[in-house]
Amino acid sequence: MPKTPSNHTHTYICIKILPMKRILTLAICFAVLAVANSSYAQSSSSGKLKPDSRKRDRHRRHAPKEPNFGMGIKVGANMQYMQDSRKLFDNWIKPGAMAGIYFNMERGVFGVQLEGIGKTCRYYVKHAAYLHLRTWNVDFPILLTCRPFRQIPVLDRLKFVAGPEISFLVSAVRGDRNEVKNDFTNADVAAAAGIEIDLPLNLHVGARGLWGLVNINNTLPSAEWHNHSLQFTVGYRFLQ
Repeated sequence: MPKTPSNHTHTYICIKILPMKRILTLAICFAVLAVANSSYAQSSSSGKLKPDSRKRDRHRRHAPKEPNFGMGIKVGANMQYMQDSRKLFDNWIKPGAMAGIYFNMERGVFGVQLEGIGKTCRYYVKHAAYLHLRTWNVDFPILLTCRPFRQIPVLDRLKFVAGPEISFLVSAVRGDRNEVKNDFTNADVAAAAGIEIDLPLNLHVGARGLWGLVNINNTLPSAEWHNHSLQFTVGYRFLQ
């Protein structure tokens, strides 16, 4: 007959089984803790990288931008008006022509633009036998530029310009072809302000107003002559 296990043997088997269960339980707990710790470490490391990446992006955004240089030509209409204290000139705006070259440098939103412009001006004199005058001038605008909408699509094509413009008189001829350059001063200074719009194919259009600051009368005592004009141009940029 088979032997019936004694109470001592049963106790021995229980003692052997109980430690094995504890070991498995402890092993599972350690494994869970290890996985949790690894996941936490990874999340912590990834969380630390995000601020660094944000700092790098912020640094790139605020890093000094390289200057952008441009050069081109422009032609257009010069609409001249003479303001005089004695009302000798006709008050109507007279059309003339203009053409020249420009050079600019932009860095971020702001920039500088230098120009060399040749233009013609027409004036009509009241009650004069020769009826009108025609002058030829060379202008040198020194302009500050601003693109306030540089980060906005489409609007980034807008550029505002403002600054002084120095003009030198080359020739002044009246209707009977006699030279009257001595009736005017050799130089004029005006305040200029306007807007330019970039177009495809390196083209651009612009409109600008000029307000004369200097009395250009050199012949009549106590008379004030000031040049004012509107300019409309089309240009082509061959360096940018």
